[in-house]
Amino acid sequence: MEDTEEVVMTRAEFDAALSKDGEYSCSLPSGTTIGKKWFRNNDAYSPIRQIEKKLGDPAFPDWWQGEYYELDPPVPNRVGIKWRKVRLKE
Repeated sequence: MEDTEEVVMTRAEFDAALSKDGEYSCSLPSGTTIGKKWFRNNDAYSPIRQIEKKLGDPAFPDWWQGEYYELDPPVPNRVGIKWRKVRLKE
């Protein structure tokens, strides 16, 4: 699987997906079901980003969507993780 794809969605679609799939910014979801998706905010624990937010920088955080996929060839008790950058539609 390529790790270069982007997920493009509206803010409403993102909010709904985040609510449904969950945020795992400093961990991975338990249960490695193939196709399971979740979100990670790379800015969540960035001291620089926290300062920028306090200064009023309205930038959309560095969100990524993770998804478990089956390795090819399959490896017992192992899964792959595909990461895709989240980009909001203007």
